[in-house]
Amino acid sequence: MIYQEWEDGFVVRRMRADDAKIVQRWYGALNPTACDLDIALACYPAEEKGFYIGEYQGEIVASAIRIPVCEGVYYGSYYYVEEKWRGKGFGRRLRDEVAAAHVGNNVLCIDAHDDLETMNQRKGYTNGFKVVLYKGAPKRLLREPPAGLMINQVSDVDFNKVIEYDNECFVGPNSPYRRAFLERWFAIPGGKSLTALDKNGQVIGLGCRRPALEGPHHLIGPLYAKDLDTAHTLIQILTADLDVDKDTIWLSICEPNEDAKQMVKDLQLQDDIHMLRMHLNGDPKEFKKQVFALTSIDVCGF
Repeated sequence: MIYQEWEDGFVVRRMRADDAKIVQRWYGALNPTACDLDIALACYPAEEKGFYIGEYQGEIVASAIRIPVCEGVYYGSYYYVEEKWRGKGFGRRLRDEVAAAHVGNNVLCIDAHDDLETMNQRKGYTNGFKVVLYKGAPKRLLREPPAGLMINQVSDVDFNKVIEYDNECFVGPNSPYRRAFLERWFAIPGGKSLTALDKNGQVIGLGCRRPALEGPHHLIGPLYAKDLDTAHTLIQILTADLDVDKDTIWLSICEPNEDAKQMVKDLQLQDDIHMLRMHLNGDPKEFKKQVFALTSIDVCGF
């Protein structure tokens, strides 16, 4: 599906599954990537706009996604132009002349690298909060879990109960996009998805782990929890089968969340990439203290 063509031969079209491999390779040079983009592509109908590829002379040169995550809110990521093709306006045309029209007046959230703050502000974005990607060994902590806390596989809990809890933590409730996304997210090969239940059987935590496409790396997110102790219990069980000496875990936190900052300190994780959550067309007020790790800074930063 071609969205727009220019006289110089530049074309913006819909991203395909095979294109995603190239885009993930671009981003994998910055930090480990998993199957996040593949999952997102599978969640939306083939005719759905929001997944963009820029092509020039038969070569893929640029990318971006602008996808709805709930009513009135979009998430943007994977904005990239291959280095040898920069300076020709390919990224600007893809983003401003094609993708922007799809977003319209809806709120758009992005996680921008620090050095892009001024440029994005000129385009109308406003600052939200800092987002930091952490990494480190899956350290074992000698902590007693909260009394009465039960950890179960997501598959052993009523999916509707999991969604009800996710509604409390996600940027917007009852999103059909989120529901379709989590159905696939919980089933990622080589991954692990857990829920935390209180003594009354109510869901008070949700944690997921997925393997990176390459290397001994594992990405954690979402990690939602009632409190710090519940978050620690989830992450300890999520990573219990990993090798402390060989494996590396990665997770992204919202810096205003003091409990999340304490969690990464307890785990002795190191900050790797600093980003800034920015908003266009309003502020969805997405920061929530239950969010200890974002789902994915690649496709769903909530």
